[in-house]
Amino acid sequence: MNVIVNIDSQKFSLNGIPYFKNFTSHVANPATGKVRIVNVYDSKLQLTDFEDFTQYSVNGVVHSSLANLISALLPVIYSRNTLGTIFVGNADRLLSVGATTVVENDVTIASASALIQGNIYTDADGETFNVPFAAIGKIRIDLVIIDASSQMTLLSGDETDSGNIAVPPFNLIAAGAIIVQQINVTENDFAFITPPVPYYEEFVWEEGPQTFEVPLGTIVRSVYHNRTKLFRNEYTVEDNIVTVDYVEFDPSETNIITIEN
Repeated sequence: MNVIVNIDSQKFSLNGIPYFKNFTSHVANPATGKVRIVNVYDSKLQLTDFEDFTQYSVNGVVHSSLANLISALLPVIYSRNTLGTIFVGNADRLLSVGATTVVENDVTIASASALIQGNIYTDADGETFNVPFAAIGKIRIDLVIIDASSQMTLLSGDETDSGNIAVPPFNLIAAGAIIVQQINVTENDFAFITPPVPYYEEFVWEEGPQTFEVPLGTIVRSVYHNRTKLFRNEYTVEDNIVTVDYVEFDPSETNIITIEN
């Protein structure tokens, strides 16, 4: 089951992992009832494979038809508010997460760091939380967050029957807090999901085609020229090399190329 939840005007979550609203649904053949979620700028970047519409939950609802699902998905996974002005360089985000260890019901996260409103906040000493198992036949989702106090906090979700869909306690997250860890809790076990730590780097661009090297394994999702998002035909990616071309160079100012995953 793909659990999709609206977070705010710029972000949604898929199975507890937050994403900017730069995605759309793609139906290859309506007769099959199958749909996938892809990036609006590059359909090769997909969040889900083609799956039956009954395998999607949007804000806690499993819709009765493909058409109803598509209508519900649109405002949740896509927004024009993310175009041109919102990008990972100036967005609040998780920077790093230390190792997670479990001893019985004690969950320890060694450290965490986040960028919040332009400032870096770090819980360098880490935190230990006592996480009780769910009641017999129940499940729930807990979240660990970090905020401007530089301290991680555990937020406990509501329990539901194991055959239902557990919803993370997004309503308990205060403005400016960042998710560090999602803990899926059953009656006798834990499963952990750590949000991806974004890659973000700025380069000075000289006139003409120029290549930029990013870490191996980086999935380049967006490239910006002086904070304007480039279209996919304005740059190429091969292995860990990004080549920028077809962009109007402005000799009157420093030209900055920003690459993010």
